[in-house]
Amino acid sequence: MFGEVTAAVAAGLVGLAVGWWASLAIRRVPREEPILRQWPRCHACDAYVAARDLIPVYSWFALRGRSRCCGAPLGYGYLALELGSGVLFAALTMRLGVSVELAAYLYLAAVCVPLFVIDVRDHRLPDALTLPSYVLLPALLTVAAVSTGQWWELLRAVLGGVVLFAAYYALAVVAAGALGFGDVKLAGLLGLALGWAGWYAVIVGALLGFVYGGVFSLALLAARKASSSTKIAFGPFMMLGALSALLIGDHVGAVIPLMAAR
Repeated sequence: MFGEVTAAVAAGLVGLAVGWWASLAIRRVPREEPILRQWPRCHACDAYVAARDLIPVYSWFALRGRSRCCGAPLGYGYLALELGSGVLFAALTMRLGVSVELAAYLYLAAVCVPLFVIDVRDHRLPDALTLPSYVLLPALLTVAAVSTGQWWELLRAVLGGVVLFAAYYALAVVAAGALGFGDVKLAGLLGLALGWAGWYAVIVGALLGFVYGGVFSLALLAARKASSSTKIAFGPFMMLGALSALLIGDHVGAVIPLMAAR
């Protein structure tokens, strides 16, 4: 137990750094700027940020939520992003355990953090983040298969990616405008990760994405915050569905037989 907690804490610290990286990606990727080749600048006055002010979470509190160079508010978004990424990495490590394939899931989580925010804000899932993942994620899963001999899991991951990609592609064609091709490409990545976990995870992850999206849309309609023609980013719900399948999929499975029995 102590070893699991230690691993989760270590993963959480890595997640904090990923959250810092994600804040750069969120600003720079939509503008087609390199993420790490340029030194970070203040979002308000464009001055270079001091190295001591780039420590995740700590720097935000040390600066009391304000930029050192011009005093502009940093906003709680930076802090939430870093803390949220840390919690996400720790939760995945606690749930999945320390294993070779954990690296693949943490990599996908790192990519999904900026994708989530960008899609909510801009209704986009940039190729700069999704397309390289079609090389790196299978590569990490292949390393896991080579190390553990889990070749069936690797094959199932590939099939899961193909199935979800094809399903979302068909939906995007049939329901023109309801889904974008960015959602289709994201579906393939999520299918890879869920496929390694099992077909049950693929099904639950996909279904929960639609459930979350439907509930959110109905809530907006009921609150008169949206109309039937309002466009809502679906990528975040896909990611939440996949995350739920990985973290609490077993509990969802326990509920379904009870519902069917009634």
